[in-house]
Amino acid sequence: MSPPPPRSGGCGSARSRRRASRTGASAFTSSEAPATCRGGASGPIFLPEGNLPGRTAMPRALSALVGLGLAFAATSAAADERHVFERCEKAEIEVVLGAMGSASKISLQAAVSIGDTPEFRRWFGPYSKENAGIVRAAFKSIHAALRDQSLKIVCANVGEEDCDAQMYANVWSHDAYVINLCPAFFGMPELHVHPSTSVRMENGTREGTIIHELSHFDIVAGTEDICYSRPACAQLAEFDRVVLVRNADSYQYFAEDVAYLRASR
Repeated sequence: MSPPPPRSGGCGSARSRRRASRTGASAFTSSEAPATCRGGASGPIFLPEGNLPGRTAMPRALSALVGLGLAFAATSAAADERHVFERCEKAEIEVVLGAMGSASKISLQAAVSIGDTPEFRRWFGPYSKENAGIVRAAFKSIHAALRDQSLKIVCANVGEEDCDAQMYANVWSHDAYVINLCPAFFGMPELHVHPSTSVRMENGTREGTIIHELSHFDIVAGTEDICYSRPACAQLAEFDRVVLVRNADSYQYFAEDVAYLRASR
């Protein structure tokens, strides 16, 4: 029996959803990329020391709910009926629903914001109609998945579903719409809580992580993990621009940046 297809990312492992710390990705050339593996897989990149979360999801999720507002409460019941949650506390479900609702909005914003802009060039390299078409189609697919599909969300402990203390989430690219969320996911910042230039934002947001993971599914965009963190992916745009339209973090950071620009107007 042949082995199943690999999960998204992973350098020598079945899957990976690790993110680089602000010191985890140093300068590199097109033929050498410390803290990443070339060709679509990532190596072990770690969060800053002292920020390794344990499974304290309930108080962490309750704290995060303060920033969600009441808007999501009115839609939670309907969303709960469409999506499936496994091993998730009630407060965790509310946090995830909030992130998914926001991710739906910013993925659509991103799709209609494709153009020859600094944001596009930063995350996808020089603008071309071909690349713009690929990126636009990917964001439309991500938005459609969040709008129309039933997602299965698994809230896993460290040691379950390949989660460790440094991993935010992971998926099997062929197993559409099943997302495993690790404890570290609930410690990520929400969009707009910190300035986009803050070091807290170097690894992105919960909303951006949802976009990242959805982009991995073959049926959505089929992206890979080629680089992690804003510094590493911005550097990659200078040296290896061809691969960026299939890099999951490029989609995440572009969507986050578009959302910040709209909020600042």
